[in-house]
Amino acid sequence: MRDQLQTKEYFTQFILESQNRFHNADSKIQSLLEGEEIQGNLSILRHTAFQSRFETLLARYSRGDDISEIKESYLLGISSFENKYTSGNYSNYLQYIALSTLLNVDNASKIRLNKVLQDNGTNDALYNFLLFGKFEGRNWKFIEKYKNIIEADAEDREHLVKKLLSKWYVSNKSAYWYDFHKYTDRHLYFGYWALEIAALVKVLNIPDDSFKNHKYYPYDLVHFGG
Repeated sequence: MRDQLQTKEYFTQFILESQNRFHNADSKIQSLLEGEEIQGNLSILRHTAFQSRFETLLARYSRGDDISEIKESYLLGISSFENKYTSGNYSNYLQYIALSTLLNVDNASKIRLNKVLQDNGTNDALYNFLLFGKFEGRNWKFIEKYKNIIEADAEDREHLVKKLLSKWYVSNKSAYWYDFHKYTDRHLYFGYWALEIAALVKVLNIPDDSFKNHKYYPYDLVHFGG
């Protein structure tokens, strides 16, 4: 177990329910594409397929699953991102891109992810930096705090990351998943992980001894080499 707020049994049930959601969505998408008359909106179904897959990956990480197996599932699910992506919901897609960095996905997969972004007119500097380590792009859409870490002197970065982590959860108060752990009567919570911060630590090779045990910091993902 990596998560500190729920049990292994809870996450197992969450994963089962989430897998059922995306399998059901996949089936309906296929039926719609084949011209069958069924109830369902293609855009909503594609959102469900992508979102449920991503939440399943995070829940599996929270449960303590092997990272190599999570990586395999991530790679298999990239097609759902290709079918779903629009320029909205920036923070959610940022975490998805960050996870690709933490999982050390191959360059061909990064190119696939980037093509989706480019085809939708997204030329975001932070996405580009996490995917390819290149500090370029039109936008710093998701607040200057990440740019500040990249531009900081190497010796100052660890302190800046530690400070950012201390405020990470509260800074996401507008996120759809905020406080999900409090809904104990339903399986909504899949874990809270500062993936975008962790990905910056990995790309910039920032020392993380001073915050490696922070409850939202996925330490073993940062140091995953598979």
